[in-house]
Amino acid sequence: MTGQLIVRRGDNNRTTLPGITLHVGGCNNVVHVRGGGNYPATPIQDAIDNAAPGALIIVEPGTYNENVVIWKNVRLQGSGAGSTVISGMPWPATRVSDWHDKVNQLIAGGDVTPISQDPRFYTTIEAPAVYVLANANTFSANAPGLVDGFQILGATAGGGVYVNGYGQYTGVSNNKMTNNQGSFGGGITVGTPAVLTPAVSEDSFNDFVNIHHNWIAKNGGINGGGGITILTGADGYTIADNMVIGNFTRYVGGGICHSGLSDGGTIARNRVMFNEVFYGGEIGGDGGGIYIGGTAANPAEPGSVGTGSGSVLVDSNQIKGNIAGSGSGGGLRAININGDDVLGAPDTWYRLDIVNNMIVNNVAAYQAGGIALHDAARVNIIHNTVANNDSSATAAVAFPAANLLQSEPQGAGIVSTPHSADLAAVSGQAFSDPVLYNNIVWHNRSYSWDGTLNGNTGGLVPGNPLYWDLQVAGLPTESLSPQYCLLTSTAGYTNTNRQGDPRFVSPYLNNLVGIGLLEEGGNAVTIRHTNLNMSAGDYHIGAGSPAINNATNALPAGTDVPALDWDFDQNNRGNNPDIGADERGGQPIPIAAAQFDPTRLLARSAGGGQWQPILSAWASGMTPAPTVLFQPAWSRPSRSGVFTGLEG
Repeated sequence: MTGQLIVRRGDNNRTTLPGITLHVGGCNNVVHVRGGGNYPATPIQDAIDNAAPGALIIVEPGTYNENVVIWKNVRLQGSGAGSTVISGMPWPATRVSDWHDKVNQLIAGGDVTPISQDPRFYTTIEAPAVYVLANANTFSANAPGLVDGFQILGATAGGGVYVNGYGQYTGVSNNKMTNNQGSFGGGITVGTPAVLTPAVSEDSFNDFVNIHHNWIAKNGGINGGGGITILTGADGYTIADNMVIGNFTRYVGGGICHSGLSDGGTIARNRVMFNEVFYGGEIGGDGGGIYIGGTAANPAEPGSVGTGSGSVLVDSNQIKGNIAGSGSGGGLRAININGDDVLGAPDTWYRLDIVNNMIVNNVAAYQAGGIALHDAARVNIIHNTVANNDSSATAAVAFPAANLLQSEPQGAGIVSTPHSADLAAVSGQAFSDPVLYNNIVWHNRSYSWDGTLNGNTGGLVPGNPLYWDLQVAGLPTESLSPQYCLLTSTAGYTNTNRQGDPRFVSPYLNNLVGIGLLEEGGNAVTIRHTNLNMSAGDYHIGAGSPAINNATNALPAGTDVPALDWDFDQNNRGNNPDIGADERGGQPIPIAAAQFDPTRLLARSAGGGQWQPILSAWASGMTPAPTVLFQPAWSRPSRSGVFTGLEG
């Protein structure tokens, strides 16, 4: 049995992130790696190569300078992200050639089957810190792969962890991923990009990968996401309980990127903060926090509509302070969600559920500092707080062709655009028209750029009106249809909505700064903002808020009322729930009793010595003593948002 082990402080109720996976069971197939290692020594790789299938490889504290290839059914378990380091920095240069030799040897011997047969792939993503490269039956639900309990840093082309293919059920958990760069994803990448085989989106057979409880910070992507990238063929994936902060990409998805077709994915309970995407051209640059984009139509096949993204649940995330520096969707960008699935009955179309999220203080250089939608035919946006996001209209596409000095202001909260012609013809819809129930959409600010200001260096101009919460861009006679929402203004919307100050506990406004640049592929203005403070802002609703008790539990058929709010209070959502992601007065979920005696857990120093109860060490000098939290069976949230895991 395995489970998630966390320490919770008794004085402030804070828990560790990352924690570590606890393995309970026999020790007959356990391998220990000790002492660290400097190139050319490769103690972790040696252990993998010599281990029996199914082995648990425990890597003890130290720094290991190697680029690890997991090619057989083993679980790689570090001793904790604070003590066990894998440095993927490919220096000296012979480390790269050694990595290529290792991969080619495994392929030639039939030990692994790479998804992409394009030889360019291995020169593009060479030498990730940890590379999962397997055969079709290497991993399974009963024998999953695992990379857990490490600090992973320094990779320069392949990113921190790269799961190539056949990584079904692999877990990447409790790691600190920092200062990695990838030609595709920076921190963690799952799958093979279709860009190397034009118009072909290859299934990478990475179903049910589970990425949880990682700290993913200051990583960089080039043609993928900055923090986490999911590519085609990861059905049923889970990205949960991660801190994704301060990552950058020059493509799409500064924090989290879902690109291609992976049906049934879940992005839940993550903190996605201060990530950025900027692309030096007229396309790209979307999704500062989260990008979800399906496979688009093939231009060589007129009338085609692509394959779509698959259904995705985005539940109970804090999406704050991210920048889409040259595109749309500062918080979340959803594009090409639907494709040839719309050829079937509407209740079978792929569905994007955006529920219970705090989407605040994000910035888009084009449309929608909050949420941007395109070619998304079946979307539910329920019980979210979308507030204090900004659109700067500084992207190249915001400037009309006849006037390159003054841009046109855009919607800043939730913005929909017309469907592509082929999807409109098949779906019978003109634009993405989501179910919008029980949301706070408030004070999302719209700006434009005037290049004649400040001595012709340019500057931002507040829109008139300043607040532009909802827009159907490109179709001025159309509008979105909020119900039971709290808006800046209800003018033009049904009387089920309310307007007024939500009385957030401690909101804040972005301080926007625009800077003119030399030619950046048409994007001649970059946008920055402050306050970049993790603890800034508290968007719980306060006493007297018009959001209190004014939502509805009578939602359209096929949608669900989340049972819990964004920070897991027990909501009164069956009877007069509150509007938005927060339920005022909710009580935290009670922690279940542990199913084991924590005093029997033992630890010893890295150099050996006597094993002793770990609680005695934790309690020393700490008042009150910390609590052990153990989750025996990690489980995904249900579609209704109910947390079904056990912590105790």
